[in-house]
Amino acid sequence: MALPTVAWSELTPPGTEQKSLGDNRIRELKTQLREILGVDHEMDSSGSGAEWGMHDVIRLIEQGAAPGADADHVQIYQREIDGLKELCCLDAAGNEVQLTSAGVIDVDAVTLDTNQAITGLKTFDNHLTMRQGNIVLTIYNTGTVTVTNGNTVVTGAGTDWDDSGMKAGMFFMVAGDTRYYEIASITNNLTLVLTEVYAGTTGGGSNFEICPGVDGMWPDQHKTISVLDHPDASVTYAKLAASAFVPRFKTGTYVGDGTVLRVHTGAGFQPKFMALYEHLNHANDPIYVKTDQDGAYTKKSEGGWQLNLIVSLDADGFTTGSLFLNVNEAGRDYSYALFG
Repeated sequence: MALPTVAWSELTPPGTEQKSLGDNRIRELKTQLREILGVDHEMDSSGSGAEWGMHDVIRLIEQGAAPGADADHVQIYQREIDGLKELCCLDAAGNEVQLTSAGVIDVDAVTLDTNQAITGLKTFDNHLTMRQGNIVLTIYNTGTVTVTNGNTVVTGAGTDWDDSGMKAGMFFMVAGDTRYYEIASITNNLTLVLTEVYAGTTGGGSNFEICPGVDGMWPDQHKTISVLDHPDASVTYAKLAASAFVPRFKTGTYVGDGTVLRVHTGAGFQPKFMALYEHLNHANDPIYVKTDQDGAYTKKSEGGWQLNLIVSLDADGFTTGSLFLNVNEAGRDYSYALFG
């Protein structure tokens, strides 16, 4: 930053110089004022301009601490925080807000709160705070749909999903259900595909809704979905994380009925892994373990791999097989744990 050619002094002229030197002093004063104002403002040595006096940049002198509150004004200033010079604001009540943090707009300074509308597609790279009690999701519910249990394809009637901007990552729910499914892709105005099979009841002409999800990349680089308020408190989001694997967990019990092939439903998701055991209270009671990679086989803790124990992991639970004396003997109590 350049210094003025002649240092500023209010002691000159001293009042003893000849009057003929006055014009030199006047020119000197103009030069000093221009050079000082010109540090951050637009101003030339002669002429005039519509932008004269406007800021080129704004440089703030570092403050050692937040200034005192001014009941009539808001104050913007710079001070050091965690070894970096950051931009801060002090409101008239003396509340300080840190506006920048390590080169980005500070997470606590950009908050979507009451009465703020966002239209179109917006991308936030890092810091976004949403006060969930004040966020209203825009719901799309034009037309009706046909859904099929165990299928990922949803067919619409009177829908215009593609033209209306529906896209992958949004959430779909059939009216009367209590869970959302993430949308994998929008094929056209009448067809969309879910990331997982539909676990509800097959049906057509059903009302539905599609609402956006909110992805946030936090400093630890773990992407999560913010679960926003929904008018129906029983509704939960099927997607709890933005990774391909969505962790879900359910435990349960049942009483055996001796059925050769028994379908167990109510999981709310398709398990990837499960463990099952019978309540015999013996020291060597076997545990049955199955994953979605095992085909028809089940791993028995005593006896190795066997067929016809846990036959399959299904869209909404699992099926036990013909070796019912192990996994579905009449009157016996069983417990299981499902992981999705």
